[in-house]
Amino acid sequence: MLSTNLGFNPENVVTMKMSVPVSRYKTEQELIVLTRQLTDRINSIPGVKDTAMINFLPFGGEVADLLQIEGKPSPQPGKEEVGNERVISNNYFQMMGVPLIKGRYFTDQDRKESGKVVIVNQALVNHVLPAEDAIGHRLLIEDSKYEIVGVVGDEKVGKLDAITPSVLYLPYQQSVSSDMCLVVRAVSDSSRKLNVEGIATAIQKEVHAIDRDIPIFSVMSMERLMTDTPEAFMRRFPAFLMGVFAAIALLLAMVGIYGVISYTVSQQTKEIGVRMALGAQRNDVFRHVAGSGMMLAALGVALGLVGAFMLTRVLSGFLFGVTATDPLIFAMVAVILSVVAFAACCIPARRAMRTDPMVALRYE
Repeated sequence: MLSTNLGFNPENVVTMKMSVPVSRYKTEQELIVLTRQLTDRINSIPGVKDTAMINFLPFGGEVADLLQIEGKPSPQPGKEEVGNERVISNNYFQMMGVPLIKGRYFTDQDRKESGKVVIVNQALVNHVLPAEDAIGHRLLIEDSKYEIVGVVGDEKVGKLDAITPSVLYLPYQQSVSSDMCLVVRAVSDSSRKLNVEGIATAIQKEVHAIDRDIPIFSVMSMERLMTDTPEAFMRRFPAFLMGVFAAIALLLAMVGIYGVISYTVSQQTKEIGVRMALGAQRNDVFRHVAGSGMMLAALGVALGLVGAFMLTRVLSGFLFGVTATDPLIFAMVAVILSVVAFAACCIPARRAMRTDPMVALRYE
């Protein structure tokens, strides 16, 4: 699940939340000027490559809006299209590495006094405009009309294990908010680990240089934000326990198979002595003993594979991105247990063949 395609690049990204006191910044223009000052100062910090803003982080909250394409028939009740709304700064897509599929990104010209614009993701286009060019169409959201100026790739904005929903992005200058999240990309350096605390301290210093009443909190790397999601924990913990129990079960199976087959072969010591006393060749005896043991093991492996296949539906709820009937896993387990069974046949068989026939005949 953690290796699934996120639609953006999470490496060397530090996230944090910021809350601007509305009592100090009462107008939207004051907030716009403040955020520009903040991003400029943060970008001047050594080691910072770029800074963007968004109202909800990819795995954070959401605002759902009912939407409709202007000129299209109204959907039936209960089948309305719902879009996950995100407010972003103009450079968010470029900084996060979200690809532009068609149209354009937001620019400084997308201001409050200009026409309302929106960028949508590919999932939204597939749902409402599957066979048309989305650029130029207008979205009806509540009582407002937004012109679609761009289409971007699907980035994960909700649960990691869920299908990417329809997402619409609004420019910050047209949807100003006092509560935003900072997304900061550090300069890539493979030789050093991302210093989240150092970057956070430097950012907080720059923010407080402008206004000491602006708090910075919930600082963490984007990669940690991914691994700390509830769905990641709810899959990781049961999967870890299942893995531990599976390893113990496999070990017990190997010990049990070896012990049972080894004991069964050792019980044939008298028979082996009789065969050798009557002139049987060692190789013939070995093939007979190993063959009978492996036939028993093959029957057990076959029954085990059938039983495992029937129980795979129990495991399907713990898996993501892989099938519960992966043939490679089934083959590997069958080979491991067959090798153990073969060793269980060979070792006591060779020991019995080295025994003097007269001693074997007096056995028990």
